[in-house]
Amino acid sequence: MKKSIEEIKSDYHLFADIQISKYLSRKNKSAFSDDKEAEFVIEEILNIYNEKIASDHLRLNNLNQAAKVSWFNSIEIDFEELNITDLPNNNIPELDIFTKELISSFDDIFYFLPEGAIIYLLLAGPALEAYGYLLERFNKITEGEEPTEIEEDLLNWAYDLVFEIHLAYFEKNKNKKDDFLANAMIIAEEELDKKTASDVVAKIYVNIKEFFAEFEEKKDQLKKKKKKRKK
Repeated sequence: MKKSIEEIKSDYHLFADIQISKYLSRKNKSAFSDDKEAEFVIEEILNIYNEKIASDHLRLNNLNQAAKVSWFNSIEIDFEELNITDLPNNNIPELDIFTKELISSFDDIFYFLPEGAIIYLLLAGPALEAYGYLLERFNKITEGEEPTEIEEDLLNWAYDLVFEIHLAYFEKNKNKKDDFLANAMIIAEEELDKKTASDVVAKIYVNIKEFFAEFEEKKDQLKKKKKKRKK
């Protein structure tokens, strides 16, 4: 049975938390020294997760939480072999936990949407909930059940809405950002009343912000802990 999106994210974050804790413990410190070190460590953790964990679907799907913790703890990452100065200065979006193979499998399920649409559907929860679409039903589709024509239309609507809001989030020009958000409102109001549409657009915008900022927030938290210890 195919895992739900939340289960996939939970597995990755459990592995990352364990490996970050092991790394800091070996370095005898409570936080990363700077953003570059944090980016370096998270990049390598992500690579190892995709190589050794995500690729072993059968084992991962059949382990309980305690067994996962034991397995994840047993994996050793040799950070010393890597050169931190060679790490490119780019952010690491959470969507990297979705391997090409995994995204491809979802593309087959959501054949009526553009490639990679699962990333946007993952953020569409507020819209689907406001419409009255059950998360349980969405999970059934991700597990392989055929969507109805009505569901295909609904998911196309949700995808278009999130895509427009995502364009707004990354747009630096205020006028263009406002245009994208206005377009998002038009799309939202195709299925929702004006107030609900406005609330949904705002919630999805926050979801996108959190989705792409999670690693930055985690690094900030580690820095704050380090400063408190120094005091």
